[in-house]
Amino acid sequence: MQSNLNMAVKRLLLVGLTVLASGHSMANEADLQVAVIKDSPPLSYVDENGKLTGFDVEISHALCRIMAVRCQMVPVAIHEIIPALAQGKFDFAATSFIATPDHRKHVLFSKPYFQSVSFVVTKEPSAPAHQTGVVAVIKGSAQARHAKLDGWSLIEVETQQEVCELLRTGRAQTALLPMITAMHVLRAPGVRGQGFKWLPLHDPTLSGTVHMPVNINLPALVDQLNTALDAIKRNGQFDQINTRYLPFKLL
Repeated sequence: MQSNLNMAVKRLLLVGLTVLASGHSMANEADLQVAVIKDSPPLSYVDENGKLTGFDVEISHALCRIMAVRCQMVPVAIHEIIPALAQGKFDFAATSFIATPDHRKHVLFSKPYFQSVSFVVTKEPSAPAHQTGVVAVIKGSAQARHAKLDGWSLIEVETQQEVCELLRTGRAQTALLPMITAMHVLRAPGVRGQGFKWLPLHDPTLSGTVHMPVNINLPALVDQLNTALDAIKRNGQFDQINTRYLPFKLL
């Protein structure tokens, strides 16, 4: 009996030492808190089984495996991501941002991980330089900022579904969206088959490389993310996830 008791004590001590050595707390299962955009298929969404999934979510899991850390993905409205990172609520966001000078005041950024272009979703034959109709945009996006500065008449919403509803009902005649979001909106029920098309908007503030934003107090995490991004591109995981969720290859 005494021998069994001693063995049990040794096992408890071993577990405790292992937890301390790894830097993990049993009360805090995740090493990193990671923001992803809520309700934004195919980037991040809850599937029919109640599982959070999508391109951004799978890229996050791949990066966290390479970095050998446990990550908790938290869906957040895009306009809340930069403020939440600045307040220390998250360690990084697994979503694509243009690294604007204003954003750089509040967060750090990973290296570029693909190129993006903004698109006008419209029934017009060409993308106008100045839009006179009502434009749907995602609140807090680079596209919303551009449209405000250009004086467009806007309706700002938080999700793709709301953009689709605005186009379907005619409350908005146009949407200004990043590349992947525009593609998904065009395929959505109520929008598909209604004569909408996507046209690139050539503006340097809306096109170019995109990056993952990182808590400004975690420069070492930027280095880890950059190394992990290189690794998943080199070992083919990035391309595999790309193919699973998108009908075109990200560059």
